[in-house]
Amino acid sequence: MSYPGMIVSSEWLASHLNSPDVRIVDATVHLPDTGRNARDEYVAEHIPGAVFLDFDRVADPDNPLPRKFPPATNSPGKSARSASAITRM
Repeated sequence: MSYPGMIVSSEWLASHLNSPDVRIVDATVHLPDTGRNARDEYVAEHIPGAVFLDFDRVADPDNPLPRKFPPATNSPGKSARSASAITRM
């Protein structure tokens, strides 16, 4: 199968939704002042088969800015935290 890129159009996704080679990751985030919760929105409604990437679980706790990825590392603790951020509900 030929992929057009990491981000695809809704038309391409609709025509390939049942392909075993396609993985859908819902990486929705909202700024803190919106009052919205991306996880709650995913639970309420999402593309069938999509998994949820919880940015709050991988965010660098030492970075004062919201939802910043930790630096790349081979640290087992950080790898485990990153793996636990993707869930299927």
